[in-house]
Amino acid sequence: MYAPPGGKTNHNEFPIPDSQRAWVLGEPGQLSITTKPVPVPKKAEVLVRIDAVAICATDLEIIYHGPPASIQGGLPFNKNFTPGHEYMGTVVALGAGVDEYKIGTRVAVEIHAGCGQCKRCREGMYTSCHNYGLNYGDVDKGHRANGFTTDGGFCEYQVNSINTLVPIPNEMSDEEGTLVVTAGTGCGQSARCPTSDPDGHARQSS
Repeated sequence: MYAPPGGKTNHNEFPIPDSQRAWVLGEPGQLSITTKPVPVPKKAEVLVRIDAVAICATDLEIIYHGPPASIQGGLPFNKNFTPGHEYMGTVVALGAGVDEYKIGTRVAVEIHAGCGQCKRCREGMYTSCHNYGLNYGDVDKGHRANGFTTDGGFCEYQVNSINTLVPIPNEMSDEEGTLVVTAGTGCGQSARCPTSDPDGHARQSS
């Protein structure tokens, strides 16, 4: 039976299989469905049952061309890699010591967890992690970018850092949940844009 070491599950309400169906990338433009083990969350991680996933234009770039994905230091082709980075789901297992989330919580997922060690990560700019190519993609050092450096969401279950989850209300549909982080990116950027010109005059919206 699926059981993360030191973690928590609730098989009565949320049974978890040992294996799952997943899309994997072969040659450029070639996706095929296969079976993979269900990943196990570690410290500060949870297992998310993927309830809905969106397809981003960047996913298509990865599937047909490779970048910006980097698997094992190179192109993602023929490496049993699962793309997908815009998904939502339900927390179904907790890694050791995790008490920030409860099993059954619906979440939207931001896939990027920085290394947590470099200057930018400590300042909260984890998407600009200094350790690109070093800690970048090294899950043993805390870095994870699902769908870019680690397996993504074109599957049934995926592990995510607790720092990458956003609880969503039950009133929100699964489909809407896949777009929460994408919408937040645009809203966050808009909030940073100046509302006046250098002379102090209000900018006119276009």
